[in-house]
Amino acid sequence: MLNLPQPGYFCIAEVNGNYSFQILPLEKTNDINNLGEDYGHVLPVRLLTPSGINKSAKSVDAGLRSTMKTPSRMWNIDYYMESIQKLLLSLEEGEDVVTAVSSEERLENVWQVSLQHAKQILHDRLADELNKSFQVAEWEEPIVSVLRNLYPDPAQVEWKGGPYEYGADWKNGVIH
Repeated sequence: MLNLPQPGYFCIAEVNGNYSFQILPLEKTNDINNLGEDYGHVLPVRLLTPSGINKSAKSVDAGLRSTMKTPSRMWNIDYYMESIQKLLLSLEEGEDVVTAVSSEERLENVWQVSLQHAKQILHDRLADELNKSFQVAEWEEPIVSVLRNLYPDPAQVEWKGGPYEYGADWKNGVIH
C-alpha cells in the first residue's frame, strides 16, 4: 500500500490543519488508480508513528485491527480512541510494536492478565470479608485453622490466648 512502511503495518496520524480541495497531478509510480491525478481531497496531518505499527503486535487491540479491513480511504475510528491512546502510550514507553504476536501468544497473554486480575479481586474480597467477620481479638481461631490446613504434618499449631490478649501474636513459630 502506498505511504505505509510495509505490508501488515499501519500508521497513526493526527489532523493538524483544515481540509482543502486541490487536484494534484500524479507521476506514473504514484498513480495507483490510473487517473493521472489525485482525488484532490487534502487533509494535513502530523504522522505520529513514522516507522509504523505491525497490526499483529501485542498492544494492538482486536477491534482496531478489525476496523483496518475497511476499504475506504478515510473512516471514523473515534470508537477506538481509548485503544489508540493506549497504543501511543505503549509506543512512548518503548514497547515493541513491530513484532507480530501469534494467536497462541495473545491467548496466553489474555489468560495471564485475566488470572492476575482474578487473583487481585479474590484477595480484595477475601480481606474485606475476613475483616467484616472477625474483630482483632477473634483472629486466632481462623489463623490456627488456616495454618493447620497449610501445614498438617509434622507442624504443631497451638492456639493459646488469655484474658489480657488483644489479638493474634506470633512468637517462636507459635501463634499465642
